[in-house]
Amino acid sequence: MLNAADLEEVLAAPQRRTEVASVELTEALLGRIESLNPQLSAFIAVTPDAALADAHRVDAARRRGEALPLDGLALGIKDNIDVTGVATTVGSPLFREAIAGSDAECVARLRAAGAVILGKTLLHEITFGVSCDNPWYGTGRNPWDADRIPGGSSGGSGAAVAADMCMGALGTDTGGSVRIPAALNGVTGLRPTLGSISTAGTFPLSWSLDTIGPLARSVDDVAALFGVMAGYDPADPRSLRPPARVEPSPESNDIRGLRIGVPRDFFFDDLDPAFEDSLDGAVFTLRELGADVRDLRLPGLWREAETACAHILLAEAYAVHGERFRAHPESFGGDVAQRLTRGADITGSELAALYQVGFEWRRALEGLFGDVDLILTPATSSTAPLINGIDTLETSRRFGAITGPWAIGGVPALAVPCGFADGLPVGMQLVAPRWREDLLFRTGRTFQSVTTWHRMRPR
Repeated sequence: MLNAADLEEVLAAPQRRTEVASVELTEALLGRIESLNPQLSAFIAVTPDAALADAHRVDAARRRGEALPLDGLALGIKDNIDVTGVATTVGSPLFREAIAGSDAECVARLRAAGAVILGKTLLHEITFGVSCDNPWYGTGRNPWDADRIPGGSSGGSGAAVAADMCMGALGTDTGGSVRIPAALNGVTGLRPTLGSISTAGTFPLSWSLDTIGPLARSVDDVAALFGVMAGYDPADPRSLRPPARVEPSPESNDIRGLRIGVPRDFFFDDLDPAFEDSLDGAVFTLRELGADVRDLRLPGLWREAETACAHILLAEAYAVHGERFRAHPESFGGDVAQRLTRGADITGSELAALYQVGFEWRRALEGLFGDVDLILTPATSSTAPLINGIDTLETSRRFGAITGPWAIGGVPALAVPCGFADGLPVGMQLVAPRWREDLLFRTGRTFQSVTTWHRMRPR
């Protein structure tokens, strides 16, 4: 079995992964989970027998000379996504015994491509918050500082990747729940184009906003996971057929002439100087790589879009959970109960007006992306807050103001590590037009080819 030093060396050099048997690598990762999970609570459930069965299939395919796209990439799966034979708890006590009879469509595609599923990761209760301080399944902790949050709602996935408990993970992103933990834990995370990855077999929070997104250290691994999962699924009524588009290419590391707009208003207000320095450093690096980075003024509608995203999320979350909330109010934590109560007060006519704002904002984004190819903002407004004393609702509002407008816009966004402030990771957010994940991957890959932020590991 690999020792800790050998495991770190293999994980730090992706080209070495196939030099080690998948079973041996999986056993080492399971040992690391056993060692670290008591401190970090990144996993709710670990499935060693199923993981080793996946790994044996990968090794058998290698012996046959069969090429698998993911070739033993070992993953954690957020616990609102079905994995056969395992409870999908959604981070709630009401679903402790909800054993999945089959894999979610995205998980089935990952397994078929050679992924190894290690277990289910911790999430904020019912995926509705950013702290991952779950009253039923444990307090998620950030591996860079265990007194701080890992973000949410996919906090367990972000922490597990950062702590090398897995090589990648799945999260869901409704208003920021992949990008926020990616940024706070110093890893890469994608919210894809709405409708590009099937949500069949995933417990919803907001039908009109939910997406599934991958997290990993590198853009290359995130792109590989996206490439396997993306594609139309007739079993998902929200699944969309993409237009013809350029596929991401591992060889494409050229961003010369790419127009990147930076909206300085609001997004850069009140940032800690060290935090802003990291973002300015990323802008400088992108310019050095040949990108045309320019200031961008957003239309005033973006503020309405931010509010609309937050309120649609409240209303639809209540539509999903309201009946259970009314019947079992004691089974919902305080911050989640407050948000569901607020969602109950949103009327049908108010919700219709919010949807209209979303339609108008999507049209406005089409105009913006006529002037620039990508938009760059911070991925969060600060580094990871301390667990003790956190105002979860206010933190959700602050972080969601940065990530939410792009969610309601239906466009893809990528969180990429770009520095540190006071020893904690800082992430930037790159936003592209719908179906242009290839631009995100090309830019992120090029940035990571000359920086090492995504390779930094907590000690």
